[in-house]
Amino acid sequence: MPKSGRNCMNAIGFYPVDPVSGQYDVGTPLFDSLILSVVGGRKLTIVAKHESPESIYVKSVALNGRKQTNWKLNHSDLRIGGELTFELTDAPA
Repeated sequence: MPKSGRNCMNAIGFYPVDPVSGQYDVGTPLFDSLILSVVGGRKLTIVAKHESPESIYVKSVALNGRKQTNWKLNHSDLRIGGELTFELTDAPA
């Protein structure tokens, strides 16, 4: 087991920076899709387009169709549920 929970959470595409702030940094998901249960029985579907061993760079991230521009995600937005979409590539931006 990794020594840090940060590594485990990064496998889903984001990890906490500071638990008090409620912000997550964007990482590279290891799965092409997964579904998380969030508050109130809602679901957060995470989709990684073009996921492969070579596609380790995140080209873009969108939450419910809204492009995220600062490479941060807010806990309050994720707990609403919906779809978090990662566009992956094999070349750095």
